[in-house]
Amino acid sequence: MSLERADILAALTRLLSPRTDVLAVWEAGSAAFNRADAWSDIDLSIIAEDGAVPDVAAAIQEELRSLSPIDMQWVLPSPTWHGHYQVFYKLRDTNPFLLLDLVIMERSAPGRFLESALHGTPDVAFDKEGLIRPEHLDHDAHMAKIRARLDHLRSTVPLMRSLALKELERGRPIDAMAFYHSHTLRPLVDLLRINYSPARYNFGARYLHHDLPAEVARRVERLFFVPDQASLRAAHREAWEWFAELAAAIDPEAVAARLREEDR
Repeated sequence: MSLERADILAALTRLLSPRTDVLAVWEAGSAAFNRADAWSDIDLSIIAEDGAVPDVAAAIQEELRSLSPIDMQWVLPSPTWHGHYQVFYKLRDTNPFLLLDLVIMERSAPGRFLESALHGTPDVAFDKEGLIRPEHLDHDAHMAKIRARLDHLRSTVPLMRSLALKELERGRPIDAMAFYHSHTLRPLVDLLRINYSPARYNFGARYLHHDLPAEVARRVERLFFVPDQASLRAAHREAWEWFAELAAAIDPEAVAARLREEDR
């Protein structure tokens, strides 16, 4: 037996839709960007009545066990960083890549991850009270964070850019590679995101092939895959020069205009 995404989603929808303590269910993640494929998780979000989260979570777990033995599960320690209940499941009778990432939110809890520019368009299973409404970013607050990050990068990266090269001179290529990724590539990725995808300026290296122009993403990819120490020196030099060029050229007003365009 092999359970597919659709099987699990259909079973959970049948379970949850009649419950009076469950108000809305939707898929987030790749489904919200119309990019779900054979390797995608199920990112399921639920709004429940206040106080009902433990009962809803227990009912879901019982339903999952009726579909397949649960190989693994991880409940995030409470309180979570976002304030909601979250648990990951891996069922035995699914393909090895399929995880269920389940978030259950109380009706009164803020922060539903509905900002379209960040999280896409929810794939709604049901919404009994019209609670799933696309949200816009707070542009002023978002730009304040971007400006602070930009100032930090401009002041710290030139100071720290020698760390990877120093470790190469010491004959410690593992340390050099670690510093290259943390103090050279990550700052470059942050600048590229600020320039091309300011809504998701702090998403790091994830989704770069979607969020950056194709030729820019290919160049970043080449800088990530460095085969030896000589190549690391050359990649470090290229990444630093690219960073310096971007740091000098980025105009916060242009970034703010791009943010408004992304968040229409």
